[in-house]
Amino acid sequence: NDARTLLRFELPSLNPADIVSATLTLTRNDDLSDEGTVRIYRLLESWSEGTGSGAAQTGGVDWFHRSHDGTPWTTEGAWFVSSFGWPTATHVVSGEQSFTLDVTFDVQWWYANGGNLNNFGWVLSSHETDLVLPEGIRLLSDDAADGRPVLNINVIPEPATLALFALGL
Repeated sequence: NDARTLLRFELPSLNPADIVSATLTLTRNDDLSDEGTVRIYRLLESWSEGTGSGAAQTGGVDWFHRSHDGTPWTTEGAWFVSSFGWPTATHVVSGEQSFTLDVTFDVQWWYANGGNLNNFGWVLSSHETDLVLPEGIRLLSDDAADGRPVLNINVIPEPATLALFALGL
């Protein structure tokens, strides 16, 4: 039994060559008893976010469909990069409240391949012997701001910004 959570961010307009690194920070809820391994994979198909939280909601995805208009996933449970290689990032969760994953490769790939046109987000996956994601990690957009997932994209500053910084302005 896999537990999977889907996550997507709208990407800001950036020059792909300026991206130095990207990280995704996730915050667990108050129940820190679960421990295990979180794996994150780049999704390969679009999907529809539902209107609520928890189990599949109107308009949202489920194990068989990427939208509730009946459009199926290419592979049940979501079609993602694991079929072609390793996860984007893996983290062993062991009691910490928040943790950060390196997602630089995926973010650079999205920008190099059409930006938001090919940005379908990630699937966070755990196996039955690992951390139970829906209860162990807070990912709902209506949670307190300090519990929301955070995508941080680090870029090379523009030359004018560097010049002002060097001048102490």
